[in-house]
Amino acid sequence: MAARSPRATPLRAAAMRGFLVVVIVVSSALAVIMPVSAHNRVLSTTPGSGVLLYESPPTVDIVVNADVAERSASLTLADPSGQVVRLGPVVVDKARISASVPRLTIPGAYQVTYRVTTLDGHPVSASYFFTLSTSRAPTLVDWVVGILQGAIPAAAVIFAGVVFWRWRNRRRSSPPPSHVL
Repeated sequence: MAARSPRATPLRAAAMRGFLVVVIVVSSALAVIMPVSAHNRVLSTTPGSGVLLYESPPTVDIVVNADVAERSASLTLADPSGQVVRLGPVVVDKARISASVPRLTIPGAYQVTYRVTTLDGHPVSASYFFTLSTSRAPTLVDWVVGILQGAIPAAAVIFAGVVFWRWRNRRRSSPPPSHVL
C-alpha cells in the first residue's frame, strides 16, 4: 500500500471545497435566472402601466404567458374618484383578455384591476394605473416654441458676455494715450 503524501490530502480537500462553491454559485444563479414554469405572469398591458394618455383608450387588454380559462377572466376599471367604469363584455382569446372602454372624459389616474386563471389552474391578478389628460398632446410646434423660449434669453446672455469680453480685452491691449504738448 502506497503512503499518501501529507500535502495531497489538504490540496484535495481545498479542490473539493472550491468545486462545491462553484456548484452552489452556479445553481443559485440558475435558480434566480430561470423562471418557474408553475407561475404565470403578465406579458403586456394596454394601456401600459404608468402611461399618460391624451385620449380615451378604446380597449383594455391584458396578455399573459398561458392560455386563459374563459369563465375566469375579470377586468374592472375605476375612474379617478374610485367609481367603477362600466366596460364592455370581457373577451378571452387564448392568452389575451380584453374589454371595450367607453369614452373617458374625467382627467386623472385610472386603475385597471384584472384576475384570470390560466388553463393549468394558476391565477394571475394585479392592478395598475394609467393617467388620462384632457389637454391636447404636445405638437412639434409646441416643442419648438418651448426650445426657443429658453434659447432666446440664453443667446442674449451669451451675446452680452462676448461683447463685454471683447470690450474688456480691447481696453487692455490698446496703448496708453500719448500726451501731445
